[in-house]
Amino acid sequence: MSERRSYEELAARLRDLQAHWVVRGRAAEELVQGDDQVRALELLIEALRWEPDGGARSMIVATLGRFRDARALMALAYALEHDADQEVRAEAAQALGDMGDTGAMDALIAALDDTHAIVRARAVVALVKLDDPRAHSPVQTLTEDPNDEVRIQARLALRRWGLQHD
Repeated sequence: MSERRSYEELAARLRDLQAHWVVRGRAAEELVQGDDQVRALELLIEALRWEPDGGARSMIVATLGRFRDARALMALAYALEHDADQEVRAEAAQALGDMGDTGAMDALIAALDDTHAIVRARAVVALVKLDDPRAHSPVQTLTEDPNDEVRIQARLALRRWGLQHD
């Protein structure tokens, strides 16, 4: 059985930009399991600003989704709207849906216009989880999206909401 690492050790691993991005991402994942949740949340939010690797940022974003905190929601919404990496934005959409907080509605609806299909599709799935009627009309427009996966997710969402019966 592995020994639990201290906050200080995990924070040092997360900050070590010479380490492989997976090491930094795993440190982020372990931080959420520690006893110092307040410091862990603050460090993870900061790490989104300085972490250069999209893979590590994706792992950080997924970890932030485990927090049920307004600061995590704001950091995830910012990542969804502004991160340069489509995988990070897609992971942020998923994390926001998993949080289940309708405070993410505006960011998720805006993500329906993302240039990358994976982000649009994950935003639809997240909006289904939030089950808020404000998403119905924007998702309806995606039934004509040029990407198959986005169209499928939009149609599934409308069925789940009882708005399409084909």
